[in-house]
Amino acid sequence: MVKKFYFAFGAISLVTICLVTVTWPALPMASAVASAENPPDILRDFDWPNDRRSHAFGARFKTGTEETDLLEWLRNEHFVRKGEAKFAVRRYEGIPCTIAFEVAWRSKDGQLTEDATAHVTNYACL
Repeated sequence: MVKKFYFAFGAISLVTICLVTVTWPALPMASAVASAENPPDILRDFDWPNDRRSHAFGARFKTGTEETDLLEWLRNEHFVRKGEAKFAVRRYEGIPCTIAFEVAWRSKDGQLTEDATAHVTNYACL
């Protein structure tokens, strides 16, 4: 009985050591992929390099939309805005791809005067 236990324990230990040895080189890459930041769906409908604009974003933040709605979305998505400028930027770091966006808009009296735009400014993949 004791011999069977030691045999099973040894076999399980050997299999575990083999798996760790074989998969060890992939662990850093797997960790990097798991922690990658992905853009929200509303920004993913661009066609690099032919069409770098997100049409879904323009449809969501179209003429007449309250500027505060756009500003709240930008804040929630961690876009960076310089002062009162009517543009914001955000870089999504990740593997296999890193994507940077610039959002621009025009407004008057708290409403967008034209559809907001989201353009890909950098797109790099491994």
